[in-house]
Amino acid sequence: MNIQSPLPGLDLSLATDVARASQDLRDYPNVTGQTLMRHGRQIGRAGEELVASVLRRYGIPVLELEDAPIDRMILLGQDMVGLQIKTITHPDAGGTYRFQIRMGCNGSGEGRRGYSPSAFHICALVVLPENVVRFSASHRQSQRIHPGEIGGLRRAPLASLEAALAQFGLTLDGPDADAPTL
Repeated sequence: MNIQSPLPGLDLSLATDVARASQDLRDYPNVTGQTLMRHGRQIGRAGEELVASVLRRYGIPVLELEDAPIDRMILLGQDMVGLQIKTITHPDAGGTYRFQIRMGCNGSGEGRRGYSPSAFHICALVVLPENVVRFSASHRQSQRIHPGEIGGLRRAPLASLEAALAQFGLTLDGPDADAPTL
């Protein structure tokens, strides 16, 4: 078996983290809460990639932004729509997936706080173990997906995006001729 020699500039210190994540997450979603917290960034990244995958399957251009307050940007004609992506891994005791649409983390000096109304256009709610996304134009800090919605999100992956875009006068083809754009 041929093995690639180290590439110049490649930081191999990440290999330990990758190996641990590979071991820790092998039984996902049947892992401990502590494991999920330890690998929260990787879980969040998986949610972002699922959203990008859903959109790209239907020909919607998705841009990944570095050091930006939003997670992704989608292009619809001349309009750019900012996405904030929230990923969840487990339902509550009743089977409902509950999302907290907040920024920051509990351990930081600023703590957890809500987003300003101009922070993003659409929130993408990802139920990672079900591989589904619901798009929402709501900025409510608490949102949920009921178990009965999962099948519909699978059957019509873009229906919630179309509904969210309509709130801004947009369609998947670009602006609605009768409505103002973003």
